[in-house]
Amino acid sequence: MQGLFTLFRKISNDEAHFATELTLENIKLPEFLRLCMDAGQANEVCAYLQNVSNAEDIIDKQNFFKALISSDFLHDMFAKAEKELMLATQLLELFHKEKDTTLKLYYFYRFMEVYLILLYDISTSLENNSNHGSVLAGFASGITSFCQEEPVQAALRDIRTIRRVFEASATKQDFEIRLYGSSLLGYNSIPVDDVHQNLGGQLLGLFSDLGMDVSNVNKARHLEGDTAHSYIWMIIKNDSQLHKRLLNYYEQHKPLLESITIDAGDIPTILGIKALHDFLVAREIPLCFPGIAPRGSRAVTIHNCHDLSLFGQKAEKIIPNHFISDGEERIFILTGVNSGGKTTYLRGLGVAIAFFNAGLFIPATNACIPCFEEMTALFAGATPNIRDGAKRFIHEKEIVYKAIENSKPSSFILVNELFSSIDERTALAEYGQIINLLQQKTCFCLMITHYQSLPEWVQPYPEIVSLMAATGNNNERLYKIIRSQGSYSNVLDILRKYALTPDLLNKEV
Repeated sequence: MQGLFTLFRKISNDEAHFATELTLENIKLPEFLRLCMDAGQANEVCAYLQNVSNAEDIIDKQNFFKALISSDFLHDMFAKAEKELMLATQLLELFHKEKDTTLKLYYFYRFMEVYLILLYDISTSLENNSNHGSVLAGFASGITSFCQEEPVQAALRDIRTIRRVFEASATKQDFEIRLYGSSLLGYNSIPVDDVHQNLGGQLLGLFSDLGMDVSNVNKARHLEGDTAHSYIWMIIKNDSQLHKRLLNYYEQHKPLLESITIDAGDIPTILGIKALHDFLVAREIPLCFPGIAPRGSRAVTIHNCHDLSLFGQKAEKIIPNHFISDGEERIFILTGVNSGGKTTYLRGLGVAIAFFNAGLFIPATNACIPCFEEMTALFAGATPNIRDGAKRFIHEKEIVYKAIENSKPSSFILVNELFSSIDERTALAEYGQIINLLQQKTCFCLMITHYQSLPEWVQPYPEIVSLMAATGNNNERLYKIIRSQGSYSNVLDILRKYALTPDLLNKEV
């Protein structure tokens, strides 16, 4: 029995990635995610964002996440599942480590009780909430079929029997459980009102269910040993029927343990994405689930796209931008003043494409996007610290040519400020060859360069679009990216300056 809590396919080492870890780091996604979820969840979400999806996958995932963000039931169910799985893991660890045979029997029983009842409750809840049946059909059927297996049914019946024997045994014995200090089972002690927050609290909750008094003392004291261990041990040792039941339960159902793999699956990812949604809604960021462009269409439309990484930079305001391609346009060259919003535009687009591929909402007002098979973000700042300008130039050439050579027509490549370590003439010539290669490979590319003359060379090509960071009348930054409407009368002057010819752009690589 594997992967009961896996709703989405996980990538393995030999599978293709939609985006590499470096690509996500370059568009600052891990850094942003850690603002709204814990580090573990951020890692899970990043791993999920690297999965490749097709159109059918995206639709299924969008339907699931639409249900998740609109349903308290689904969120609460997965939150409870994560909590109970953590408790089950702790109990299983205690079972394997425990040397006392009496407590070992108890931990085996408690593990089965927590884990099997969790699955049974989820199966029942999903059956009673048919509104979510379609989006969780595979998930629900996997859990339901496991719960219906005879070994599991038998274990559940015996759990109920042992519970009744435990209750009867506890009523015969007079115990008062007190919580002292922080020594209970090696976990931090907690107020009685919050007894369900950790393993020690779960045991105290059990005592309370069995009719045993749970109380605090005003002054905390430290006790040697584990109080909860002692009381459990005494209850079982003082009742031979209970001991026999636990022993029989262990002998009968230990083969079932071999078929159980404790794995939270996609639950941390699901809860992390819900936390991400709530974080963005609280900050009034518009969110939408993009439409999927018809098969064969390469048109991209994203309105009012936001760069989420600006939250990590404590920006006063995030200024949205559009990204629109008519299908024939697929190579975008973005230039403009420094600190004018160029890199922000690229990161915002990268986040939108990554989220869309994963079936998530994107930070935009509306969008329609075709299915891309992969995304690569190449940043000059992400290259190794090579001080020699010529060596750095060679390294950047290698990574960008490799990315383009390995690209597919449905690849999206983001290039940010390469070749800044070399002279302008050499850099422009290299950009010319890269653009020619991009035309041959027919992939999508957004290329940012500080060489503002580059777009003027390539304006005649219909698949190439020149973009620029807009400025106001006094050259102030507007942080809006617009299509360039500049004059191209100085093209020949630029070519003459560097002893180049227009033929260079058509030169074979």
